Order: sequence, then structure tokens, then C-alpha cells
Amino acid sequence: MAQDIRKLGAPKRVHPALQWIARLSPEDYDALLRELSSASAGPEEIEARIFERFPTSRLTNEVIEVCLNLKRLSIDNDWTPRMVAEQIASLSELELNNGDRESLRRRLEAILGQPALGLVTKTTTLTSDYQYVLRSAAVLVDMRPVFADGSTALEGALIAHTLKIAYAHTDGDLELYVSLSSDDLDDLHQAIIEAKEKEQELRRFLTQADLPILESA
Repeated sequence: MAQDIRKLGAPKRVHPALQWIARLSPEDYDALLRELSSASAGPEEIEARIFERFPTSRLTNEVIEVCLNLKRLSIDNDWTPRMVAEQIASLSELELNNGDRESLRRRLEAILGQPALGLVTKTTTLTSDYQYVLRSAAVLVDMRPVFADGSTALEGALIAHTLKIAYAHTDGDLELYVSLSSDDLDDLHQAIIEAKEKEQELRRFLTQADLPILESA
């Protein structure tokens, strides 16, 4: 059920990002719009591009966050870009003059009206639907000596492999350690090769169908 758009607000921590959007020069705003309209990029790549374009700004993460969240809310509640832009620009707590409010309204409406931003938002939503999201992975290799019973004499050594997985969860960032044998490493390597081959085949299909390839966050 759609929410009443009059209840739509903006957390205080994103106020600087909205003010920044409102006060950008026309040239910088056009550059921002181009990056936010890239259908082939995920949120992290878009953020990197914006940071490259505006290296002195500390608001790149907040700008991406507020644009994606507003787009997601507009999709979920069937609000038009104009409705969302007018509501956000009217918030008194943003401390904008009339000219900046009108600038923010026009710019947010244009940003939220970009079809590519909707695709990026849906991609982010699909990724976040999973209970666990991978952050990083590494295989730790170490040697464990084996000594004779009741003696310090070295009888041999075991080469141990441990798969370290860092992942995001609703409880925060967590880590998992999994013991692997040499055969397990071979199986894991083969599974990754097969997954990459399938990915390349799907990429070829999407390219031939002239469909954008959306990278997950």
C-alpha cells in the first residue's frame, strides 16, 4: 500500500548532499546527471566516477544513497519523480533559499526520471534480498608440524588450507572460516571456472539482445 507522500522526509545526515545537488554549477550538475544515468554501472562504480569528477567532495556516498533511496521509494509507492522532487524540495529543514529549492526540485525530478537509475535501484534491491552478501574472500595456507608422541621429534607436517569469507548480514559484517583439503581447492577452482564461463555466455546473449548488463553492488 502506497504511503502518503506528505510523510516523506530526509534524514539530517543527507541534508548536505541535497544542498550540494541544489547548488552545483550547471556544468557540474550535467556531469553528475551523466554518471547517475549510467545503466551499465552499479552503485559502487557510479560512486567512484562521481568521486573522480568531484575529488574534493566528501558527499559522494551520501549523494548516491539519497538518489537511490528516493528512486526506490518512488517505485515502491508509485510516486512520480515530480511528486518526490516537490516534496523533498519543500522541506523547511533543508535551509535552502527559494532559488536553491527550485533548483533542487528541477534537478531531483530529472535525476529520478532517468530510466537507468531505476535499473540500478532494482539491481541493488535484488542483491540486498539475499540474507548474506559477500564482502571478501581469501584462502589462508599454513603448515602445521606433527610431533612424535611424548617427544619433540618432528615426524612430518600438514599443509592446511582455510577459506576465509567476510560477509554482510543484518547483524553486521561477519566472518566465516572453512577448512579445505587440496582436493577441495581443486573443486572450488573448477566451480569458479564453470561459473565464469556461464557468465560470459550470458553476457554474450545480453549483448546480442542489446540489453544493458547491470553490475551488482
